[in-house]
Amino acid sequence: MKAFNLAALLVVAFLASSSDQANAGKKKSVEADSADASTAKSEAQKTYDGPFGLAMGISVAELQDVYGFRRDGKKLGYFVGQPPKPVSGMDSYFAVATKGQGVCKIGATVLVEITNEFGDQIKAEADRVAELVQLKYGKYTEKVDYIKNDDHKGRSDFWTYDLKRQLNAYSYHWGGGKKGIALPGNIKSIEVVSVATALEEGYILVSYEFNNFNDCLAEIKKQNSSNL
Repeated sequence: MKAFNLAALLVVAFLASSSDQANAGKKKSVEADSADASTAKSEAQKTYDGPFGLAMGISVAELQDVYGFRRDGKKLGYFVGQPPKPVSGMDSYFAVATKGQGVCKIGATVLVEITNEFGDQIKAEADRVAELVQLKYGKYTEKVDYIKNDDHKGRSDFWTYDLKRQLNAYSYHWGGGKKGIALPGNIKSIEVVSVATALEEGYILVSYEFNNFNDCLAEIKKQNSSNL
């Protein structure tokens, strides 16, 4: 009888030890998973000092794996996604990047869904976005406001129509040219451009080209050529 009790106690002790070891293993596994998740979260939250929390030269792998950008199948080197530091009121974001140069251009669009033939809403939105850019980077280098179509000069009611046909322009520019200003963070130039997609709608394009943009374009052209 004593031998039986001793054997039973040994079995119980063994089972308890096994349970403790299993629980300890689970705890370590959970802690490891938590640490991995914390690391991944930390990487995902990493931001740069450039526009929208990004910067020149970020690798294609980081752009995709850390920030979740995806390739646009129609445009070589073109990626779309959500940057780590989006701006309220901006609707979509894109980046141009290559294997050799990394990120070389970043941009965003602001939709203007209701407009009129005079382009009042488009102009007002371009002015608003340009003011935001100016607060950070200083006064623009150049403002473009012209009507190319001589037939419609003096006819402001054709403004949106001609903008859609790219016969007039309304935009702001920073950097570049003889009047150029030095921009921080390896930014070569900044543009705020008005675009009309129809007589009732359009968008504002704000884009930042970095100092490696020309090299980026050369790499894209070379890759396109190799596909022929």
